[in-house]
Amino acid sequence: MTKNINIKDIPKSPGVYIMRGYNNEILYIGKAKELKKRISSYFANRSNLTWKISILLTYLTRIDYILTKSERDALLLEQKLIKHYQPKFNTLWRDDKSYPYIKITNELYPKIYLTRKPAQDGSKYYGPYPKVSYIRWLLKFIRKHFPIRTCKYEITETKKPPLAKVQSCLYYHIKECSGPCMGKISPQEYKKIVSNLQLFLSGRYNKLISIWEKEMASAAASYNFEYAKYLRDAIFAVRHLYEKINIYEISESEIEHKISITKTLESMKSVFHLPRIPIRIEAFDISNIFGKEAVGSMVTFANGEPCKDSYLRFKIKTVNEINDYAMLEEVLMRRYTDRELTRRKNLPLPDLILIDGGKGHLNTALEVMKKLNLDIPVISIAKKEEKIFYLNEQSKLTYLPVENKENDAILQYIRRIRDEAHRFAISYHKLLRKKYLFHENN
Repeated sequence: MTKNINIKDIPKSPGVYIMRGYNNEILYIGKAKELKKRISSYFANRSNLTWKISILLTYLTRIDYILTKSERDALLLEQKLIKHYQPKFNTLWRDDKSYPYIKITNELYPKIYLTRKPAQDGSKYYGPYPKVSYIRWLLKFIRKHFPIRTCKYEITETKKPPLAKVQSCLYYHIKECSGPCMGKISPQEYKKIVSNLQLFLSGRYNKLISIWEKEMASAAASYNFEYAKYLRDAIFAVRHLYEKINIYEISESEIEHKISITKTLESMKSVFHLPRIPIRIEAFDISNIFGKEAVGSMVTFANGEPCKDSYLRFKIKTVNEINDYAMLEEVLMRRYTDRELTRRKNLPLPDLILIDGGKGHLNTALEVMKKLNLDIPVISIAKKEEKIFYLNEQSKLTYLPVENKENDAILQYIRRIRDEAHRFAISYHKLLRKKYLFHENN
């Protein structure tokens, strides 16, 4: 039964979706670059469904989804969940298929290739790498800057393949192999290349660059300018190489936390009558002690977690009296009209604004939104009563009943954001007070 699934409310964010059956059993886990599009595809055209999906939809009763920061995070979380829960309808990971590794064999002239089955054979393994497309690109990079063989020939001190078979090797002629099969490089020189490659795959870039820089200087001093240029280009390439993708360890409690946050955000959309799920929330707090060094703070929560790169501090400039409403108006106006600030901090508009305060603070914020012609929903949380105020469907001010247990998760989440905004404001206020006292005493 899928009638209880409201597809239009699913965000267009990357994430993982969990299809559940009766008794909350997990049937299928999948990832998506865009959750809404991917989940909708299951229901768009029933006549073209595969037999597997048709059976899956027969058992389906609920879909949970977990928001992630990126498609890569979704991929890694998907693997973790599938390996842990072993859903019936998943086949990708049920056969214990793992991400590929880069293997450097244990031979006189080691070769390099991909494998999914690391073994205790004396070889070196690096990875795993979660994207095959990325690792294939990485191998191309390696062949260009570390000319190690990829062929299957057996090469020893006394045994080499027939010259007729290897002298036309393309990789050698385009300088992506150093030609050990043709005796073009000694085992010692080849070992140096392998050693440098191991530094590279281990992420020891500075050590590798240091070695190459010494070799480049030596090559230039010996008038071997071609090799010096090769090393210069290799150093530049390594310095600008995209970071290696890592596997994240995600505990079950973290997974449950992600699911819980997602459900809370969904509930907030429904309870506060929001046009979309509040994935990005900006919260504001004003701090002033007896009117001295008044400041404002803005903290941002994205996908349920603090986004500290987007935090802002405001020293109140236009209000010289104790007037929280006027101070709040100044801070909101500066946040949503300062284009340079928005560009420099790369700040998109939030899905929801949270104000630390009661009805008066909420009305002030709503008036600012009206002045700026911004259609951003605003809620507030009062300090004493811990009531959350918002506009209902009739655009009338109301509050969220805290005695309702169903609202407890929302209240706890709003408190968490409010407390972080308050902490951030107080820390800035204390900093300014220290500066003030220092100048006063000097």
